[in-house]
Amino acid sequence: MNFRRGIWEYHLGYIQKHNLEADRGVHTFWLGMNEYGDMSNDEFVKVMNGYRMRNTTQRFGSTYLPPSHVGDLPDTVDWRKEGYVTEVKNQGQCGSCWSFSATGSLEGQHFKKNKTLTSLSEQNLVDCSKKQGMFNNPTAPKTRYAQ
Repeated sequence: MNFRRGIWEYHLGYIQKHNLEADRGVHTFWLGMNEYGDMSNDEFVKVMNGYRMRNTTQRFGSTYLPPSHVGDLPDTVDWRKEGYVTEVKNQGQCGSCWSFSATGSLEGQHFKKNKTLTSLSEQNLVDCSKKQGMFNNPTAPKTRYAQ
C-alpha cells in the first residue's frame, strides 16, 4: 500500500511542478492525475502497450498526394480553441486506436460543415469492422465505451 502511495505522490509532485511551469509559460499544456497515477512506468507499459502487429502484408491501397495549392499556413493551430475537438476519450487496452483517429477526424469535419460538435462512437466502428471481417482477432478484448 505504501509502495503505491509513493508512486502516486511522486506523480502528483511531477504534475504540480509541470503545471506551475505551464502557468509561467514554460509549457503549452497542463497535466492532470488519472487512473494510472499509482502505476510505475514499467507497469503502465506492460498494461497499455500490448499491440501485436500482424505478420502479413497488404497489397492494396492508394498513395496520398497532398494538395499543390495550400497557400500560407499558420505555424500552429489549437483546434481545441477553435471548437473542433471533443473531450478526451480512453480506448483502454482494446487496440482500437484506428477508430479513435477516424472518429476524431470525422468529428472535426462535421464541426467545420455544421458548426456543431458531435461525439461519434468508436465502438460502433469496432463492432462493424468485426461483423464485416476486417478486424479478425478472436483474442481482442470485448471493450465497450461509455459515450
